[in-house]
Amino acid sequence: MKSTVALSEARAFIEAHFDEPVTLAQLAESSALSVLRFVTVFRQQFGSSPYRYLCGLR
Repeated sequence: MKSTVALSEARAFIEAHFDEPVTLAQLAESSALSVLRFVTVFRQQFGSSPYRYLCGLR
């Protein structure tokens, strides 16, 4: 459940800052996950990688 909240916050951060440089390291750190684990869990939760999600917003 904690990771779900952290991922929702990471997604909200991406949406709020889509026009700025956003790194996986920033997002993973804010979610208290490793970069690899963050990408895996984000894809499972939202159906796309963080990069594809960001590109879709741009």
